[in-house]
Order: sequence, then structure tokens, then C-alpha cells
Amino acid sequence: MATYKEVPDFGLCIAEQALRRRFEIANKSASAASTKYSLQELLAFCKLEPHESNLYQYYLRLQRGLVDLMVVDTVLSNLPEDRQKFVHYKYELGKSNVWISTQALYINEATLIKWNREILLNIKNLLFYSLTLADVYSVMKVINMIHILDVRINTFNDEKIPVNESWLRNLIQKRSQYKSMLNIMLESIRRASQDTDKKDTYNYIVAAKLKNSHLNGTELAQYCGVSCSTVTKHLSTYRQSMRKYISQAS
Repeated sequence: MATYKEVPDFGLCIAEQALRRRFEIANKSASAASTKYSLQELLAFCKLEPHESNLYQYYLRLQRGLVDLMVVDTVLSNLPEDRQKFVHYKYELGKSNVWISTQALYINEATLIKWNREILLNIKNLLFYSLTLADVYSVMKVINMIHILDVRINTFNDEKIPVNESWLRNLIQKRSQYKSMLNIMLESIRRASQDTDKKDTYNYIVAAKLKNSHLNGTELAQYCGVSCSTVTKHLSTYRQSMRKYISQAS
């Protein structure tokens, strides 16, 4: 009888490689600065040798490595404290899930495995320039994604490097959709800040969630002084308003 093995998710494998590489760099800030400097030097040299395609390919690989670092840092900075500790133990110190479960976080291994997959999936999505509905409460993640897209788009627009036009148009479309998302997020925060009487319940709740993205529904209701059903209703409306930007950017 034939047996079938589960097909590995190569996107998750790439995400794990990027995460491990992040912690293999002893001095990240120095490495990032060095990479940026190398990119600038290499780009200047490429302009002197415009017909040398191998130089441009090497330049793009270096830039991709820098973008990978930016993606990992974006994901890690948006994790709750307990997940950040998990990443520290597992990927920076190289501890096993058993050790983390019994010696550090005292959380069962099944939960740690679930956390790990969620973190890697988050990194995978950003590596492919994709945000999800889970990201619509993180202003900084959207800002960072726009910045990452700008880095890639501007490279091809400014330097006239040969590129697949369909791929570039897709990046430009994603950037436009994410900018629209960001505008909505910032507008909710602005309106909530001007509503001193807190009569605009929708924007007050959305802004509170944007500023405290890790609060669950009950905690957010207590924070805002409203019922859980009110929080659920308004956040559902907010997610629906964002859904079209996520789907159009996919």
C-alpha cells in the first residue's frame, strides 16, 4: 500500500531560515548598516557597468537579505511578551520545546508548537509582501510593510533594473491597498483623539484596539468601559471595512 507524506510548506521553511539567520548575526545593527553600505557601493558600481547583469542580480540578493531582516524584526516587535520570550529561548538560545516548556515558560509543548507555527506563518506572509486580517490592528506592521514595498519598488523604478512587469505592478497595487488601510487606521485614531466626550464609540474602540492590539475582547471592553457585545460589533464592522484591501492586495 502506498504511503503519502505530508508535503512540507516551503514558505514556512524559508520563514524559519530568515528567523534563524536573524539570530545568527552577532551584531544586527552593525550588520544591517554594513549591508546598506555594501548595497550603495554595489549599486554605484552597477551604474558604471550597466550591461553586467550578474552585478545587478547580486545587488538584488543583498537587498533581499536586508528585506528579510526587516520582515523578521517587524514580526518580532509586534509579538506579545510571552511569544517574544519563546522566540528568544528557541531561536536565540537554541533551546528545545521541552526545555522551554519545563524550565522557562511552563506552557505545554502543544501550545509552543502552535505559537511557533503562527510566528513562522506571520513571517512567511510578510516575506511575500502579504498582510492578513490579523494585521489590521497593527499600525506599525502596516507602516513597515509599506516601507519594505517602497524599498523593492523604488529599486526597479529608480534604477531601471530589468524586472517582470506583472510582478512589479502587483507590488505597486499592494502598496496602494496598504496605504489605504493605514489612512483608515490613522483616521480612527485622529477622530477618537478629538472626541473628548467619547460619543464616537466606534472610533474610540477601534483606536483603543490599535493602540493595545494584544487586548482580547473582554479586556478591551473593560478598558473602554463598554459591553463586550459593543466591542464585538464595532471591531467586526472595522474588519469588514478592511477586508477589501486585504483581498485586493492578495
